[in-house]
Parts: sequence; structure tokens; C-alpha cells
Amino acid sequence: MYKHVLSPIQIGPMKLKNRVSFTPVWPSFATSDGRVNRELIEWVRDIVKGGVGCINIGCGCVNRNLPSFVTHLLRMSEEGTVNEMTMLSDLVHMYQCKIGIELFAINMYGGSFETRDTNSTKPVVELDPTFMTKEQIKEYIEDFVEAADRAVRCGVDSIVIHGAHGQLPGCFLNKRINERTDEYSAENMDNASRFTVELLSAIRERIGNKLAIEYRINASDMVEGSPTLDEVIEFVKRIEPYIDLLHVSRALHSEQKLAPYMNQPLYYPHGINIEDATKIKKAIHIPVTVVGSVTLEQAEEHIANGDIDMVSMARGLMADPYMVKNAKMSCPEKTRPCIRCNNCINITHYKLAPVRCSVNAEMGMETIYMNVGTTTPKKIAVIGGGPAGMEFARTASQRGHSVDLFEKSDCLGGVLNMAAAPDFKADIKNYLEWSIRSVKACDNVMIHLNTEAKPEDLNEYDVVVVAIGSEPIIPQFVKDNPSVVWVGDLEKGNATVGDDVVIVG
Repeated sequence: MYKHVLSPIQIGPMKLKNRVSFTPVWPSFATSDGRVNRELIEWVRDIVKGGVGCINIGCGCVNRNLPSFVTHLLRMSEEGTVNEMTMLSDLVHMYQCKIGIELFAINMYGGSFETRDTNSTKPVVELDPTFMTKEQIKEYIEDFVEAADRAVRCGVDSIVIHGAHGQLPGCFLNKRINERTDEYSAENMDNASRFTVELLSAIRERIGNKLAIEYRINASDMVEGSPTLDEVIEFVKRIEPYIDLLHVSRALHSEQKLAPYMNQPLYYPHGINIEDATKIKKAIHIPVTVVGSVTLEQAEEHIANGDIDMVSMARGLMADPYMVKNAKMSCPEKTRPCIRCNNCINITHYKLAPVRCSVNAEMGMETIYMNVGTTTPKKIAVIGGGPAGMEFARTASQRGHSVDLFEKSDCLGGVLNMAAAPDFKADIKNYLEWSIRSVKACDNVMIHLNTEAKPEDLNEYDVVVVAIGSEPIIPQFVKDNPSVVWVGDLEKGNATVGDDVVIVG
């Protein structure tokens, strides 16, 4: 069923066992001074156990003399990182998986993009090439080269140079961002590509063919001054001799309105970058991977058609790291679906806290749960068959307990049945169906539908868990108005509305 996705692929000197790669993300796991910690190690372990071909570790800073406010980002600019990063590489290799490290340059002055915005008509980026001296350009190239050299000594299999989303190399291409007038200007492709060509050629000269060099690019920045797709292709042809794999993405971090194009929520289509990636692949001779909520089914289809060579994803693999193994064992229905709620992104990028997942409670908390087990099996009653009740029943069952699940209605799912009703919320419907399917598959869970648990029925249980859900908040002044209906009743078909509607909330 997934023979193309599961087939091996050669990326420069690196051979992957399949064509699914964990794309670089910022999990906010590292010590405050930028070293690998136990939390990062166990987070990585849980992902690579699931069968992915390669995991790319996100956010390896290359800047020299990083200021104190830069915390919990791996410092590939410092020798002290090599020791623990080598241990992380060894761990990944234990699972017949390859490991890469993303290299990027971070802003040195602190503050959010909004506080750094001095010209509202111009996108704010990590490092604006307009104001860099030629000496600084040279220093940043040296920083990347030194970081790449450390990556070799860490035992990683590849490096990913981040040139998308407003990162430094890509900024030289954008005529609105890059206002230089010298040989690094954006006036023509010779000048616009100069920094990246010098950067990649310097890295290749230092490390040779000791590991794969990958590059992440925007097919479009999606702002005024963005290079056209034809110009992007022209640029890629110039850097092609120095890289082994091209990642295709889009949009800028600093433009909040573009956030949905970078981390697509459930109301955006899956695979939004495949079309651009296909056009780029036709023009070059190295493998191409693509991000953007690509499903395994889409990956299989487009790899088979020769549109792309592999797929890179993060959220789907955090929701269920065993996605690849399930596909290999011909049981993809066991994979817990990602609902694309972007809780993971919100927590790491906006709250600057360790990554969490709405549907995978263990993800990001591996060190907390790693020693949790069952010593004495218990008989448990769970009252309520909504998402929380099903999650508890499933988890308790997996730990060896016996569970009776009571639901007073004729179906499981609770308010998720309402939440999954609109067509554009198919991701939530997929999760709801998985949740029901998986709890029904538990041997030691008995499901009692159309059953309201009574106090006298619960005496025989060691533990009673109440998961009866919540009630919608309806303001008192409209509560008894027959013209006022709750959106949940409307979505479930239990209420109707006229032609003129006021939506509150």
C-alpha cells in the first residue's frame, strides 16, 4: 500500500531506510545554555522508535557569542555541544535511523518581531542583510562552516541549512527585505544568490562528502518583493552543485497573517506545497522533499508519480511516532491522527515552553511518564464516553486495568461529535473515529452505551473516574429565548435557523 514511501533513498552519502523524514522543529528541549538534555534525548527516542527514516533536530544556532537571552536552543557555535550531541547521534543510530541537525542564525538583539519592527511596510526578519557589513557577512559564513564541522564530529548524518521563513540566506533573495546596492543586492540573481553560494561552497569545502547537505527554501515568501517561482528555480540551480536534498516550504515567520501557510490549521488543505515542489523538481537533478501537512497517502501518490522524492513532517509524527511502522505493518488505521490544532506550535513559539500535543499526552513528557507502570490491576468505572473518558479508558487498559466505560447516549465521542460535524473539520472527525475505534479494540474495556451510571452500581469498583464533560455557557438573558440556539445543537442537526443570523462567539 505504501511501497514507494517505504522504499529506501540515497541522499548524497546518506541512505535512508524509507522516505519519511522528521522535519526540524523547535521542541524547546535543551539546557538553558544550549546543551542536549535528557528531555531532548527521550523525546527523540520516542520518535525514532516509530520507524521514521531520518530525524532532523531543529534550531542549532551558529552565532558566535550568543547573548544570555538566547536559551534552550542548541548552540552549534560552541564546542561544549559536541559531547552530548554525539550521544544523541548514537541513540538515533541504535534504531537504524539517520539524524540531521538544522543550522540557522538567530537575531542577536532580542525582542519579538513586533518590537523590532521599525518600518511597518517592510517584513521584519531574524537578520536583515541590508544592514550587514561585508565583514559580518564573512563572519556568518565562518560561523556556519564551524557549526557544520562540529556536526561532522557529532556523528550526525546531515545538516539542514535553513533558508526559508525569513532566515538569513533566503532574505538576500527578497527585493523588499534586501535593500543593498552592492554585489550582495537582490537586483539580479548573480548578486542575490552570492551569499548562499559562498556559504554552501565554504561548507562543502570544509566537510567534503562526510555528510549530506540539505537546504530549506521558500517557494514563495508570500510578501511583496518575493522572488517568483521561476526565480526560485534559477536560484536552486545555482546552489544545486553544493547540496544533496532540497526542502520546499513557504511564508515568513514575522508576518502573523502568513502563519497558517507555515503551520496549516485544520481548515487548510493538506499538502499545500506539493504543486510548487513538483515544478521545482522537474527543473533540477537532486532529490526534493516537501513539508506542509502532507499525508502518507499524498506522499505515496506523488512519490509514485515522480513529483517529489520524499516527505518531511513533524506534527503528524508527534501525534503518533508509530505512523511509519503502522504503515509498514499494513495497519495505518492504528495511527493516532493529528488534528492540526497547532497547540505544539503555540506552546513552543509563543509561550517559549516545552512542546506538548493535544492528542498525544506523552509527547514532550517522556521523562515524566517513562517509569509509570502498573503494580496492582484495578477494576475501574469511567463515567462519560467523550474524548477524556475514552483516553482514560484506553490508557488504563494498556496498563493492565479492567475498565467499564459508561455513556448515557447512544454513541461515544461527546462534544467531539459536534466539533467534527463541519466538512472542513475532517481532521477532528478522523481523530474521533480513531479514538472510538481504538477504545473498542481494547480487550479489557467494556463499553456500556445508553447507560447512566447510578451510585449504587459503582460500589464494586476500586476506582471511579468522572468524565462527564462540560455544559455550554449561555448568557442568562437569552437562555429562555426560543430564537437562541446553541451552535452544538445546530451542528448536530437538533436545531434550525432562519435567513438572518447573529453569531455570538
